[in-house]
This record gives sequence, C-alpha cells and structure tokens, in this order.
Amino acid sequence: MERDALDFGRMNIPRLFIKLFVLLRGFIIIIPTFILLPSLIGDLGLWLAVPVSELLTLTAVVVYVLCRPTPTRCQCRHLGSTL
Repeated sequence: MERDALDFGRMNIPRLFIKLFVLLRGFIIIIPTFILLPSLIGDLGLWLAVPVSELLTLTAVVVYVLCRPTPTRCQCRHLGSTL
C-alpha cells in the first residue's frame, strides 16, 4: 500500500514536495549557479556553485517546513494520529 506522504517523524511531507526539492537540488538551482557564479566571480564560482545550490535548497526546505499549514484534528484522523 503506497501512501501519498512520507512520514519523517511527525513531519508528513507530501511526495510532491519531496520530488520538488530533489529537482531543486539536482537541476533547477544548480544549473543557474554553474552559469552565473563563474561569470560573476571567476573560477571560484565553479567551486562555490554546488555549496550555494545546496544552501539555497536547504533554505527552501526550511521555509516549507516552517511555513506550511499544520493539519487540524479532522485532517489527521485518517492518519491514525491523535492530536
């Protein structure tokens, strides 16, 4: 039985957002950083492209976790949780 969300502790992150974060990390952020940073700061930009993209992806995940709406009691009943 496949669920539509992964339960990391009590976070219950939907699979759609997990896929989005993977795409952010793998393509959406890293390609522009590989293009922009070397043109802005030279060869050092190539070395900094991966750490900068990782930091931006981490920021996106933290913002999502902190700003997402918390489920109410009615929404959590089907998950078997007792809030």
